[in-house]
Amino acid sequence: SNSMVVVVDETKQVSTLGEFDLPIEVDSILWEDVRDGISSICPGEVRLRGGDENPYITDNQGFILDCSFGPTISNPESLEREISGISGVVEVGLFVGICDAVVMASSGGVETLVKPDGRL
Repeated sequence: SNSMVVVVDETKQVSTLGEFDLPIEVDSILWEDVRDGISSICPGEVRLRGGDENPYITDNQGFILDCSFGPTISNPESLEREISGISGVVEVGLFVGICDAVVMASSGGVETLVKPDGRL
């Protein structure tokens, strides 16, 4: 497909990037090295989702690191590029410039967010 639509509920909406931890999918074999690399650029805590004893496993058989870059992420493009350059990173939860629309469900209904001049 040539488009990407993200479907979320209202709990995912934030006024400022960085209010919530940034999820980063990483290779399950290299996760400790990736954690160390991310820790060198992340001002807050970097945690393995589910913990060492019971890590969450993605559909790609990877792990998720939840990273506290807050209270704000002022340059998401640059941060995504830097994180993606770390060997073992599979996906960064910022999705900069690849989303065509967001469909957000709330108790008040469903809202579709689009950027008229391009991708979100």
